[in-house]
Amino acid sequence: MNKIIFAGFLLFSCNNILKPDFEKSKNEILQLEAMQREYHFNKNAKDFTRMFSDNFLSINRGEINQPTAESSFKMFDAYFKSVEFVKWDDKEKPIVRFSDDGSVAWVAVNKLVIVKPRGKDASAILDTTNFAWLTIYKKEKNEWKIDCVTSTNAN
Repeated sequence: MNKIIFAGFLLFSCNNILKPDFEKSKNEILQLEAMQREYHFNKNAKDFTRMFSDNFLSINRGEINQPTAESSFKMFDAYFKSVEFVKWDDKEKPIVRFSDDGSVAWVAVNKLVIVKPRGKDASAILDTTNFAWLTIYKKEKNEWKIDCVTSTNAN
């Protein structure tokens, strides 16, 4: 009888250990989303692109790209240097979902992005875009990495 109780306790313990903490993971993902906003306003392309996985995919403007870390950095660095961010704000709360094993997360966002081209006078027209995108995060070595971003926009 003691062996049966011990086996049941062991099975229950193992199931709880293996069960992902989705609330904790959701908070981690939302923190990463907030960091992305900081990186945009602070023009920190280096740390922003460090969030990308080694197999990062970008799906945008009808194209699928798998840029290198270096080309991602160069692209975002040039972009960040060319604009001043006025807004990079959620229009609604991000929707966060997880795979059953907790190793993959996806976040659907709807953002209002307003930028002013850099070097222009104060009367320059602001570029306002409504974006919606899906970011797929993958857990690598106990760290969330952006594995894919699929983006669309409506002006």
